Amino acid sequence: MKATNLNKTPYSKRDFVDKLRAEKGMSVREASEIYDIFITDMYKALLDDRKIILYRIGSIRAMDRKPYSGRNPKTGESVKVAARKTLVLRPSEIIKRDLLEEGEVVQSAKAKKAKKATSKLKKA
Repeated sequence: MKATNLNKTPYSKRDFVDKLRAEKGMSVREASEIYDIFITDMYKALLDDRKIILYRIGSIRAMDRKPYSGRNPKTGESVKVAARKTLVLRPSEIIKRDLLEEGEVVQSAKAKKAKKATSKLKKA
């Protein structure tokens, strides 16, 4: 997929507050409080290892990564990478479909590996 919108400004709290003000007639303070409650609640849910499902966007969850051995690309030296937590965003089918450009296909890493393995078998 092309990275075409790198120069656009990010969607911020200010954008959300302005949207609530325009569409619901709220004050800046009320809209800002709603935003803060929503973000704080999502933050706490992630810290409690709960999955967050956002309709049309996808799901966000904290995931434990196991430790592994990596390699320093400059020196080639083997390096141990410690276990850690990371956030994972799994996009919904709706957003994947809507982000497609001119018939471009979005595939998961597993689907790409399977396709590659299948093509190798066909060549053999």
